[in-house]
Amino acid sequence: MATTRPTVAVSAPGKVLLTGGYLVLDRQHTGLVCGLSARINVVAGEITTGQGVQLSEMVVDSPQFVDAQWRYGYHLAAEGGGIEVTQLQVGSKISRNVFVETTLSYVLTYVNHVWHQAIGSARLIILADNDYYSQTPTSTTPTPRFARFAVPLPSAHKTGLGSSAALVTAITAALLSHYLAEERFSVSTVEGRATLHNLAQAAHCAAQGKVGSGEEDGETCRELWQKLQMANDRLAAHLREATLEDVPSAIDAIRSLLREMGRLSNVPIEPASQTELLDAVSAVPGVYGGVVPGAGGYDALAVLARDDGDTRDRLEARLRLWTEERGTRVRVLSVGCEDEGVRAEDLDVYGGWL
Repeated sequence: MATTRPTVAVSAPGKVLLTGGYLVLDRQHTGLVCGLSARINVVAGEITTGQGVQLSEMVVDSPQFVDAQWRYGYHLAAEGGGIEVTQLQVGSKISRNVFVETTLSYVLTYVNHVWHQAIGSARLIILADNDYYSQTPTSTTPTPRFARFAVPLPSAHKTGLGSSAALVTAITAALLSHYLAEERFSVSTVEGRATLHNLAQAAHCAAQGKVGSGEEDGETCRELWQKLQMANDRLAAHLREATLEDVPSAIDAIRSLLREMGRLSNVPIEPASQTELLDAVSAVPGVYGGVVPGAGGYDALAVLARDDGDTRDRLEARLRLWTEERGTRVRVLSVGCEDEGVRAEDLDVYGGWL
């Protein structure tokens, strides 16, 4: 008799790499990461079929976007090769999602290894908190937690909050929770989190592919990276010791070195337009400074500021003025730092989407 598997919901937080962009590609260097309140949510449940009908199919939906469905067949590969996942065509076209596909292969292989039973078909529903994507409000009506974006997923503009890592982690946790009994896996146990971390990290690295080491012009690179690591360490120490009066100068030093790295590599790590905006918001009372996080570029800026309403009001006022002066709309995202990692969610949160 077939075992009924539970419908489960799991969420994983985004993250912002405040310091350590590029440096963390080398194991001797470290970075400072801030977990975020914006989350990627995944609901995993069984696919309902008629009596006697058996499927070997995974259906993945991202219903906030247009035409965002992926279907995969899967089978046990020969000679202990794990579970092979093959994308199936939906309609007249096929669009690949390498993070979803790779994660399915890794997780199903692990489940097959520890469970030793036939893996039934499943449906995954992915829902992203709104701050992962740029939006232009069209009315004063409050936006629901999960907005409907009237575009295909590739056309959506990401804000750079670590959505791919959060997606891989949430899918991994949801599938493990769906297929395995609680005594074998739980996101609330140390052992479960260790399994989740290792499996999600392996899947994410495989999906991303290898990253170049960037060892051209090695001596100049090493000298600059050592200076940048020292500057990053100083900022981390000031935050740890709450010597907040020293934070602005520490951030300025980091930004200066990142601009130098960008100049030498001919890469816009802190583009001129971002430099002007960072300088403007850093002058707001209560703001300690900001950076272009991670690998840099034109994603959302990360700002360190006092966590109070007055500071936020002043920052929003400055950005409104910036928008009027420059004709480029900039806003404060509702996302903030959060120290809670992966967690199980109540299905009621996703009313209307299931």
